[in-house]
Amino acid sequence: MAPMRPPQTTSGFSLIELIVSMAICAILYAVLFAPSAEQVRQKKFAGCAENLRKMHLALGVYASDHNGAFPFVVDAGTAEEALGVLVPSCTSDTSIFACPGSGRKAPEAAKPFTDGRISYAYAMGLNRNDPASTPIAADALQGGRTPTSVAFSSDGKGTGNNHRNFGGNVLFIDGHVEQRSTASTSTEPLPARAKWLNPRL
Repeated sequence: MAPMRPPQTTSGFSLIELIVSMAICAILYAVLFAPSAEQVRQKKFAGCAENLRKMHLALGVYASDHNGAFPFVVDAGTAEEALGVLVPSCTSDTSIFACPGSGRKAPEAAKPFTDGRISYAYAMGLNRNDPASTPIAADALQGGRTPTSVAFSSDGKGTGNNHRNFGGNVLFIDGHVEQRSTASTSTEPLPARAKWLNPRL
């Protein structure tokens, strides 16, 4: 009778142990390092605020060439009609007119977009001499084509919902941008000669 050999054992991980370890690592990575919904939302708000600051620069260039007046188009019914005059004479970067939170594509680069679609409302009829606390542009506002105040959708539906039901950004004449919640409305009235124009719906 032949001598019995002891069973051979191999050291290392089995395939199942390796797969389970990789799955645990992936779950831990997702929990620890993936951005939260709040972080993603704040990143979109920050990108939106940067767009509005760049828009302020283009508005300033326009005002410098027009005795301090910001764009005014007689009988304009939408923000596109009024702000379209900025391209390409004051800026060729049309991406600044598309809010990252709205999901809208930027208009074609370096071409006027009077017949296109943008994401921002515009207070037409202002000039550089108006108070610094006067709002001049904002995320699309609640209230149809010509809203009467800075207010954003509280349910994420209809107009004023670039950032769903989380509010929006407001640009002021002095160039600063404020993030507003849906609960706050504008306390800064526009002069009688000015009116809000929403983008095309």
